[in-house]
Amino acid sequence: MFASFMLGACIASGDEPASSTAPEVKTDSSKPVDLDEIPDRETVNLLMANCMADKGWRATCIEGPGGGVRTGEVADEQQSELDADFRECDEQLIADGVIPDPSRPLSDEFVRSIFERDLELHACLIDQGFPVPEAISWETYLEMYRIGEEFWDPLSRVRESARAAEDEDLLVRASDACITSN
Repeated sequence: MFASFMLGACIASGDEPASSTAPEVKTDSSKPVDLDEIPDRETVNLLMANCMADKGWRATCIEGPGGGVRTGEVADEQQSELDADFRECDEQLIADGVIPDPSRPLSDEFVRSIFERDLELHACLIDQGFPVPEAISWETYLEMYRIGEEFWDPLSRVRESARAAEDEDLLVRASDACITSN
């Protein structure tokens, strides 16, 4: 079993339920997504956590840059169900106009903000002694995005190490040290 959580979905937590009214987002479907199209993160985060809770998962928000929705430990045989529920909640937030359609490309400014966040996470992981891949340049990162390659991920080595060592808590410890604490 590995502790599962989705990075980037939930940065804020609170006792107040999220508003059930999603903000209306109207955009040109061919225009790249700009930073100013991204709605209030707290609303999006709470809506995602509420959706997962409605599906029966014990969903809690983790705070900090890059945050996420932590669902606790999940048995290997439940992982595909968890992944499907996250996808369904994400699709619902898109259909409701809460978040932009992911089929739209991101603006260079938006990609740059993701890269800078990942560099901050990378530096923290190094400071905390976690295994990390070598950082890449902004130009390489942008090119990877443009040709459709997966983004460079500072947590990739932590995940690999956790699986290899069968250390269920390694990814949670990295998250607690570098995502939740920032």
